Amino acid sequence: MILKQAPLGKPRLYYLDWLRVIAFSILLFEHSAEIFTDWNFWVKNEQTSSFLSYVIAFFLPWRMPLLFLISGAAVTLSFKRKSIIEYFKERSMRLLLPLAFAILVIIPPQLYFIRLYRGGEESFWHFYQNILSLNWTVSTKGNIHFMHLWYLAYLFVYCLFFVPVLQFARTEKGKQYIQALCDFVSKPAIILLLGPIITIPFYILIQYRPFDIYTAPFLYYLPFFVCGALLFTDSGISLAINKSMPVAITGAILSTIVLYMLSASSNDPQNYFLSLSEIKSLPMLAFKSLNQWFWIIAIFGLAIRLVNDGSERLSYATQAIYPFYILHQTVIVIAGYYIVQMQGSVSYKLCLVTLVSFGIIYLIYELIIKKANWIKVLFGVKPQPIHEKKVTENRFKDLVFDKH
Repeated sequence: MILKQAPLGKPRLYYLDWLRVIAFSILLFEHSAEIFTDWNFWVKNEQTSSFLSYVIAFFLPWRMPLLFLISGAAVTLSFKRKSIIEYFKERSMRLLLPLAFAILVIIPPQLYFIRLYRGGEESFWHFYQNILSLNWTVSTKGNIHFMHLWYLAYLFVYCLFFVPVLQFARTEKGKQYIQALCDFVSKPAIILLLGPIITIPFYILIQYRPFDIYTAPFLYYLPFFVCGALLFTDSGISLAINKSMPVAITGAILSTIVLYMLSASSNDPQNYFLSLSEIKSLPMLAFKSLNQWFWIIAIFGLAIRLVNDGSERLSYATQAIYPFYILHQTVIVIAGYYIVQMQGSVSYKLCLVTLVSFGIIYLIYELIIKKANWIKVLFGVKPQPIHEKKVTENRFKDLVFDKH
């Protein structure tokens, strides 16, 4: 397998960009749909759909681990081109600044509408005055919280603590150790079983030491980030994934069928797809972990084969997806708050929530965020040099329709 090259001879793994865009895009639909699933969300429609619950359950085990693997790989690729000071500055600008801005500006409207949904009656101005006066209540029931942006908070901490490893990887001895690790992992049996290997320790630990709702996911996703940072930029690993993809996709489909059968027999998709840490059976956890990893390998393999190339669409989507992620849940909660009060079927309301939310976010991005570099920075987007700033008016159409 030959990885395609970016301009000027610099290697760029375009499939990682595509996978990031796909993972965040799934999130937009997933959170829109969770208004109508059988488990909790911030606003809920009176009527829910078991069928939709089973559909959304499919994405739950592997979407976030996939994203942390991609993030780990991106951190390694970025660090190779930067000094430590440049790295800290870049991570702060891309993660910490957008997180702080969102906590103070983007998320409060979400918290306010959640409060309205729960029966609150105060005005938004009164609600936001408490934030401006530093009268903060840090809670999902309060007025300050990171909500869906926990990913940015976790990723920033991971990036800080991983610096010594990245520094060691620059040394000759570090390169030798990591290459030896990559050579070992690239063996077919190891690459296919790596998922359970990195997750089973967490499952064992949590049986004896329960963690709170913030510590548990922090520890759970850490091995995926480390795995992505150490392994998933290596060409030998990419080749191994590519070769293992047919086996992985077969195993993923078969194991998913089994999980759906178990879910249907207990009428509880949440039990077998969402609540991994609550399962007491270690064999079942290993089976679920294997299913999760098979899908990750299958998706990576398909991406390496099918979308390892740059394009105008990818360039646009890569710039836009971060602001979409930061904005999406606030917009979905606000749109959902009004739409669940309307008359209509679940399918009609789901389409309405999804399309309205996407449309609002797209307009905010096109009409506000793209207009100034300082606004882009607040949403984690790299500001463009002035000579590169001109963008064609039909880029969004090119993203959706292939004119060729």
